[in-house]
Amino acid sequence: MNEQLKKLDKSLDTFLDDLRAAIETKRVRIIYTRGRVVLEHVIHTLVDVSGIHVKSSAFLKKASLNDCIENEQVKQKIESLSIRFEDVKFIQNAGNKSAHPNLESDKDDIPFVEKEIHAYVDKLLEICGKILLFISGDNMDLKSACKVIYLTLDMVADSSYIDDDVDYDSIDPDLLDDPVQRIPICICLDISGSMRKYGKFEQLKDGLIIFSNAILEDPKAKEAAEVAVLLFNNKCRVLYEFGRIKNVLTLDEGIVPENGTIFSDTLKKALKMLDDRKKEYAAAEVEYYQPWLVIISDGLPGDMKQCDELKPTLIEMQKNRKLAVFSIPIIPKDIEPSKEKEICNFMDGFSIDKSMVLNSQKIREFFKWLSRSASNAAQSKGNDENTSDWRKK
Repeated sequence: MNEQLKKLDKSLDTFLDDLRAAIETKRVRIIYTRGRVVLEHVIHTLVDVSGIHVKSSAFLKKASLNDCIENEQVKQKIESLSIRFEDVKFIQNAGNKSAHPNLESDKDDIPFVEKEIHAYVDKLLEICGKILLFISGDNMDLKSACKVIYLTLDMVADSSYIDDDVDYDSIDPDLLDDPVQRIPICICLDISGSMRKYGKFEQLKDGLIIFSNAILEDPKAKEAAEVAVLLFNNKCRVLYEFGRIKNVLTLDEGIVPENGTIFSDTLKKALKMLDDRKKEYAAAEVEYYQPWLVIISDGLPGDMKQCDELKPTLIEMQKNRKLAVFSIPIIPKDIEPSKEKEICNFMDGFSIDKSMVLNSQKIREFFKWLSRSASNAAQSKGNDENTSDWRKK
């Protein structure tokens, strides 16, 4: 019970911090999205304390907010605490397009109307206070249980609480709606002309599908993993921005292996995307596991000097446990030993661990391994997955 109360307390404090900033800057959506998170924590705690069983939605480790409030027993419990059920639904739906019919989408800016914000906050805090009183029993006095109700909007609007470095409008709504711990994975794939040989490109396409399907089928990994995919030949292209995998990741028919290999721009872009995502996590107060950078290539780039200049940065980040790098050279069986050594030495420079050399006929197996490793990381397990299925002997 104490852990549940601590979680609620942290959620309420976070909401109040966001509320201060949002009211000052008139950003309404962050108030509604964070308010939904507070309501979800409060309702989940009420369900746990009351011993009510609510069936979870597919792929979720716990019942969603909608699952809970649509449960008849939960409705009855809420109403038994002198809470109007329509107020709960109001908090849940306040930021949706249905509550603002003039908006074209759920991501459009919501007009700031002070009277409406006051009404919203009043309802949310009343619900929190009454449920806190119930779940705390005799362990908390009235003022402690309802402390959030005693905070005035004058305090909330105190500009000293505003973080000027946070662009609240740019935060991914998914991070605000579901602030579970994430693992950002940036995958950089070589699509230069040499990838046409030995069926490497076709395996790359299949491997990406295998990887995303495996993540989708694993509830823990699906909830935690956020994946970005970059493609590179003589230029860099962002195929998928960071986000949870919601559909199968594919290389479209229009994407073909061609041209040479320029890699330094892709590395810089990947590091920038990872850094930006970590800033979003910080702004949304979402914890994250050590980020991953996956590099897959079958040869030496035309900008080796620029790549070598970036290697010390990558090594330092790994030593400080700010990044994990998987540097994977694809080596065909008939390559000359001297050429293989040159490619492996180049790829080794990106990682503090010796690069894991990929058999050109085992690319699909590598992506299976990668999905299992992501699942292990999402469950805070060590990564002892066997690599013998795909490594070059």
